[in-house]
Amino acid sequence: MQAELHNAYKKASYQLRSLARSERKIKILMTLNEGPKDLCQLRDLLFITSSSIIHTMRDMEAEGLIVIGAKECYALTNVGKILAIVLNDLVKAMGVFSKDIEFWLAHDIGGIPDPLLKRIGNLIDFTFLGKSKANVLKTHLNVLQLLTKAKKLKCVAPIFYPDYPDLIEKLIKEKSDVQIVVTDDVLNMMFYGMYHRLSKDILFKQNFKLWVIKEDIKEAFAVTDTAFAFGLFRDDGTYDTSTGLVSYTDEALNWGKNLFRYYRNQAMIIKPEDV
Repeated sequence: MQAELHNAYKKASYQLRSLARSERKIKILMTLNEGPKDLCQLRDLLFITSSSIIHTMRDMEAEGLIVIGAKECYALTNVGKILAIVLNDLVKAMGVFSKDIEFWLAHDIGGIPDPLLKRIGNLIDFTFLGKSKANVLKTHLNVLQLLTKAKKLKCVAPIFYPDYPDLIEKLIKEKSDVQIVVTDDVLNMMFYGMYHRLSKDILFKQNFKLWVIKEDIKEAFAVTDTAFAFGLFRDDGTYDTSTGLVSYTDEALNWGKNLFRYYRNQAMIIKPEDV
C-alpha cells in the first residue's frame, strides 16, 4: 500500500506543486465546483482581473482541470470536480483546526472512524462551549440547556451527571424522541446509582431507546433537531469538562448523526428485563 502511495505521489507531484503554488487555481476550482461560470462572474466573485483569469484558465485547461463551453463559460472536468471536492474538504478541515489547534492536539480523537475524520470539515461553523477553568460545570450547563429544548435527541454518553435521569424523564414526558448509547458504568449509574435513578418502566416507552456498548467511547456528544454538541477526552484518559463545541448547521448535524449510528451499530439494545 505504501509503495502504491509513493508511486501515486510521484505521478501527481507536478500537479500538487502547481496547485500549492497557485492560490488563484485553488480559488477557481472551488468556485467552479458550485457550477459553471463565465469570465465576468469569476472576475466579480474572485476579485481577479480578466487577463489573470484567462492566463490561469489556459494552464488549467492544459492540465485537464477545466473545459471552456458555449458562450465562454468555464466548467470543471471530471478530474477538476474530484480535486475541487477534495480541496474543499481539506480547506474546511484546516478551518476547523485553525480556530484552536491546541484543543485538537490535546484531545483523543481515536474513537472517530476514518470516514468521519475525513469529513471533520463539516464542523467548520462551530463555537466553543464553556472554556472556563474556574467554572467546570459551565460547559455541561450550556449543553443541558440545549438538550432540554430537544424534540429529537440522539446521545452517546460515556460520562454521567446527576441531572441526566431528570432530563431523560422530562424529554420522554414531553413526547420527545430519545435515543441514547451508554457504557456499562453509565448504565449502572442511571438505574442503580446513588443519585436519582430511572425506573426500568421507562424502557417500555415507545419514544425511548437505550443501548449499551462494551467498547471504550472517547467522545461525549448529543445531536438534537437543531444542534450538535460535542466533547472529547484528553490524551491522559480524563474527560474534559471545561470545554466542548457546538454547531447548528445541517452539515454538523448529519456528521453527528453518522457518528451516533457508528456507535449504535456496535451496541446492544437494553430491554426492561436487562436492568
